[in-house]
Amino acid sequence: MFAPGVQSDEAQHRIFCKRSGDLGAAAAATSTVPARSIRDDWVLSRRCGGKERVVVLPRGAMATKSALVQSVREFKRCVVDPDMGFVDAVDGWSDSPLRYSLIYVVGTELAGFVTLEHLVIASI
Repeated sequence: MFAPGVQSDEAQHRIFCKRSGDLGAAAAATSTVPARSIRDDWVLSRRCGGKERVVVLPRGAMATKSALVQSVREFKRCVVDPDMGFVDAVDGWSDSPLRYSLIYVVGTELAGFVTLEHLVIASI
């Protein structure tokens, strides 16, 4: 699913994240923590019906936007906002007392590929 990494010195990378001040720090402080870093990968996990469902998104790997979005869509319904990049709306975490959360997938795009940098989990 993920293509080999391609590095470039060109400064035409586009940031994918809705930002309001320092969103990352604010979101991390109120994280529902369904994502965790293991080695160099990010793992999303949730329990449903007694089973844990896990999706691994390699950090630093290059992926087409559609492949990355499909990876998260397989885990939970996602919403694509073409103007702001992609923001994955995750609702109804079975383990969470909170009804809604957002996963912000933050990465850079070059030539149609997205480099996954990190995930931010924010409570609404």
